[in-house]
Formats: sequence, structure tokens, C-alpha cells
Amino acid sequence: MRVISTVLAIIAGIAGAFTAWQGYASDSKNLLVLGVLVMAAAAITVLRKSNG
Repeated sequence: MRVISTVLAIIAGIAGAFTAWQGYASDSKNLLVLGVLVMAAAAITVLRKSNG
């Protein structure tokens, strides 16, 4: 179960990065902020899982 949630968090991070990039490319501040928030949430999830 732990591995699955970590993999999902990594996928979410990649999706967040893609969303942020799309927002940056199209000058959409909302997409950029959303992507950064998703990346941050994914990073926090991975860090919390790795620390036990």
C-alpha cells in the first residue's frame, strides 16, 4: 500500500509540473499556481512517507 501511494504522489507531481508548465506557456496564472500547489502537495506526501 505504501508503494502505491508513493507512486501516485510521484505521478501527481509530474502532472502538477505539466500543469504549471502549461500555465506558464499560456500566461495563465491560475494554472501556474494550481500546478505548483499540486507539485508541493506531492512532494510533501513523498517526504512524509519516506520519513516513516
